Formats: sequence, C-alpha cells, structure tokens
Amino acid sequence: MTTTYDEDAPDEVKGVGINLATGGPWRLPTTETTTAADGAGVDIPGPTIGTTSTTYTAQVPGTGDGWALGAPTRVTTGGITTVTVYDSAGRTTQTRQPMATGSDAGTTETVYYAADGSAADSRCDDGGHARLDFAW
Repeated sequence: MTTTYDEDAPDEVKGVGINLATGGPWRLPTTETTTAADGAGVDIPGPTIGTTSTTYTAQVPGTGDGWALGAPTRVTTGGITTVTVYDSAGRTTQTRQPMATGSDAGTTETVYYAADGSAADSRCDDGGHARLDFAW
C-alpha cells in the first residue's frame, strides 16, 4: 500500500500544505493505493487493486473544516463516496451515503442539545428553561 499525504492542503508553500497552527505539514492521508503484495508484504508490480481518496475541505459552506479538525469530509473508495459534515466545534452534524443530496433518506443528521437556545432543531433547544424531558 502506498499513502500520499496533504494533497490540495491549504496554505501551500513550495508544494507542501502548511498547518498554520503548527508551522508544519498537515500529515493527513489523502490517497491510499493498494496493490498486490507477496507473503512478506512486498508490493508485486502490476495493476492497482484499489484506491481511496480522502478530502478534508468543508463540503457545506460555513461548516467545520476537516483540515483544521484532522477529520475527513469526503471519502471515495471504489467509486463510492461518503460525506461527513462537522459543526465549528468539530462534532458530526451530517453523514451522507453514496449519492445522497443532504436532504434525502441517504442523509443522517445529528442535532445536539443546547441549553442556550442555539440548537439547530427546536426540539433540542431548551431556550434557557433547564428542561430535562427529551422524549419526542
């Protein structure tokens, strides 16, 4: 298996994406290519068996950036793509199965309870009343 890191990473300097928080490269895997190997794990020349491409750029404007979070936002393996959307705190807010649009049955949304009235869904919003009845 061959792994390539930091393809299309932000803040590129001389072909290397730079994590401005650390000053170093991101070190996030972006392409994993699988080939045949012998019993000792040595690659055998020949065709590629599989490739996985991973993207860290936010998939929905205004949501958490996978580069900063160190978490993938789009993963494609064998032509099948899944998408994960994060909030600014790095929590998963949406997962999409292949071919899902973000508002269909292939999309799972996660809404977090908020005591301050900021929940994305009013059923998870206390509005400051410190209510503990969560059954819907």
